[in-house]
Formats: sequence, structure tokens, C-alpha cells
Amino acid sequence: ATGEAFPTDPREQLRQSVGTWIVTTTQYQEDGTVAQTVEGTYQFDWVVPDRVVSGRSTIPSLGQASGILFYVNERRSTIEMVSVGADAQL
Repeated sequence: ATGEAFPTDPREQLRQSVGTWIVTTTQYQEDGTVAQTVEGTYQFDWVVPDRVVSGRSTIPSLGQASGILFYVNERRSTIEMVSVGADAQL
């Protein structure tokens, strides 16, 4: 840990997300016990620098992939997100 605070500027938060991330996803049963743990990746790239990032989430062992779009909402100074999976539902 570097002791640095998490950035509050949404642009800086986006900058830190760009790249390829190897992730572990844990799914839980209703009683809180682990149902399964799987490995996957996130890949994020700039579409519009400091404004819009597109991404892809993949979990090969489950045959799952989804598209992700993060964008800065200037008025609210927040990051908004849209995600679309294989079912094509937002």
C-alpha cells in the first residue's frame, strides 16, 4: 500500500482503470458460502481521452463476455457506466 488516498477526480479514476486486469470473481450462495471462484480479465481502453473508456470483461470458464462503457458525467462530477452481456440487455 502506498498510503495514497483514492482519487476523487473522475478523470483520474478512469486513468487508473485503463489497461488489462486479471481478476478473480467469487460467486456466493444465499447463505454466504462460496458457490464458485473463477478467473477472468478486464480490458479497458480510451475511446475519448479523459472522458470515455470502453472495456470488455471475459470469464472463459463460464463462457461469459460483456461490454462495458464508462464515461464522465461532467454535471455531476461522477463516472457513469453501461454494461451489455450476451443477453444484449443494458
